[in-house]
Amino acid sequence: MAIHYVDDQDEYISILEEAVAIRVVCKKREMQKETRRDPSKDDIIISILKDLQEEQDNEIAAILNNIANLVSRK
Repeated sequence: MAIHYVDDQDEYISILEEAVAIRVVCKKREMQKETRRDPSKDDIIISILKDLQEEQDNEIAAILNNIANLVSRK
């Protein structure tokens, strides 16, 4: 059972690495279209982190809204 867990974990890491690579390529192309220049690696990373932060902020806002709705019903 432990061997399968390690194999699964390696597969998940591989999938995650591929997803990151795809995200970087997509973000680079998006930034190239917007600015008509090649963005630096740092610019790409900062932009991806900004997008992730916005997504997390939206998720937290939705969770807090749901909690507020639950509390107000009681």
